[in-house]
Parts: sequence; structure tokens; C-alpha cells
Amino acid sequence: FLKKEYAHQMKECCDNRNGYMSQLCGLKKIRAHLYEASGRTDMPADCEVSDWTDEPCSASCEGGTQKRTRAIIAPPVNGTQCPPQEMVRTCNVHRCPIDCRVGTWSEWTACSAGCGGGVRTRLRHVTVQPFFDGKPCPEESEEQQCNIQACGRDCEIGDWEEWSRCSKVCHTGHRARRAAVIVEALGQGTCPEPDAEERLGFEE
Repeated sequence: FLKKEYAHQMKECCDNRNGYMSQLCGLKKIRAHLYEASGRTDMPADCEVSDWTDEPCSASCEGGTQKRTRAIIAPPVNGTQCPPQEMVRTCNVHRCPIDCRVGTWSEWTACSAGCGGGVRTRLRHVTVQPFFDGKPCPEESEEQQCNIQACGRDCEIGDWEEWSRCSKVCHTGHRARRAAVIVEALGQGTCPEPDAEERLGFEE
């Protein structure tokens, strides 16, 4: 809307300026004819000034002021006096942009799975909505993988221990040895019982 209104105002301003310049040109011609008709040879010369030079606006938005200056190129000789060489106008009247603002991240939610890979999320809420071409909002949610370990893992059994003493000093006896669990089973994983042959061995 502002761009459309600006374009309309600029067109209207240019049209008015062209109309005024056309009227001024006509008046100068009439004045020249009147001087010639009266027999005068000292034709009047109007003041001539340069184009406006604009200084930077005092504000980037919400309205500021801008100083404009122009110099006298040719002083008047019995003609139109010089117009003002300085003026101040308003500038940058558009609204200042408002950037999006968000709060802090919430705590992570519980993982969606105890093993085998799940996800957890955290959120943050918008506290200030963006307006007037302000910076857009960043992501309001975030996901992260969790509990990626396998659900079914069998236990791990270590090396055999040393043999025990023989149960008898003569005739036939036996001795035993054991293998300890060094990594426990996880989830659906299995593990031999303490008296299973994988963990308990005998020999005569």
C-alpha cells in the first residue's frame, strides 16, 4: 500500500511541476514581448539556482527530518528574486520493522522409545510476532535422536577363571571353573544361567 501511495504522490508531484514550468515559460515569453514593445533593451534576468542537495535523514524510520540546500548560479538582474536556498522536510515516515522474538527452549521430552532409537523434542514459543518486514521467526520446535542402542543384546561372558582345587586328594575327584558375566543382557537379550555349561565347567 505504501509503495502504491508513494508512486501516486510522485506522479502527481511531477505533473504539477511540469504544469508550473510550462506556465513559467509562458510568462517569460509574455514579459519579453512587453519589454520589446516598450523599446527596452535591458532584458531582465531571473535568479538561477542549482538543484537541491539532500543531507541524510535524521532517522531510518518512524519519521525524521532532512535538510536540503541549493546554491545561486546566477543572481537576478531586474528579474525574479532568488527562492530560498534551504529547506527542511520530513523523511522516512514508514514504520520501523519489528523482528520476531522467541522464548527460551523448554526441557527435552521423554524419549519415545527405551531402545532401538527414538526421538525427543523441545519447544519455544513466539513472544513477539514480526511486523513491517521484520526478521521472521526461527524454528519453534527441535527434535533429537535418543536411546539408539539395540533393544535385544545378549550378555557377554568373560574368560574362564582358574580351575578350583580337586575335590579329593586321592582316587577320583573333580574340579570346577567358572566364567563371569562382564556385560549384562539388555532388553530381549538372553544370558546363560550360572550353572549352564557356558559358565560352569567340570573335569575329573
